[in-house]
Amino acid sequence: MSLGGALQEAGSRRRRAALALALGPPMWLASVRAWLEWQDGRHPPTPAFSVAPLPVSDSVGALFLPWLLAALALVLLAAGLWWWWQRGGARAVQRLLLALWALLWLSGSGALWVSHANTAQLAPLPAEQARVLGLRPRPPTLREVGGSEVLLELAHSAGPQRVRINDGRVALWQPGQRLRVELAQGRFYGLYLTGWDRLEPASQ
Repeated sequence: MSLGGALQEAGSRRRRAALALALGPPMWLASVRAWLEWQDGRHPPTPAFSVAPLPVSDSVGALFLPWLLAALALVLLAAGLWWWWQRGGARAVQRLLLALWALLWLSGSGALWVSHANTAQLAPLPAEQARVLGLRPRPPTLREVGGSEVLLELAHSAGPQRVRINDGRVALWQPGQRLRVELAQGRFYGLYLTGWDRLEPASQ
């Protein structure tokens, strides 16, 4: 084989490897998502709605600070990669970007599995009483289904708790409504609402 043919074959192998690395991770994430949805179809999970403390921020700046820091980090990373590229490290930068690309999609796949497993094996907690502090309708988004966002006062939790519930009956609740709620702890993290009973009409 001539030198030119060898170089052409090596270049072709590199292109195929780059194509596989570019398309493989997104296809893997899609496969993981489809497998988890198939599992849910075979064994429908128990309805579980994430319960979290209502965020309290002293200022608008504190609320947006994490996003500003993330944006600053991305700008610094891009500037560093551009400087490295200009200094002759084009091939190294390309490899690093491909590695980051693959890591991003693989991390997403892992996050999907963890989220699914977290609610697949819930640990029930003793039932407790709650009071509705307020609620408002929430339209569906790309990440969450629509429903009602409810603020609850739980007997054994400090401060208001927020939960989004996609059940039409919840829209009939009124501030002051008292409930008996069933809670559960996620396998890895989080508190979840798994059931409720109305105890009395909303106070007037």
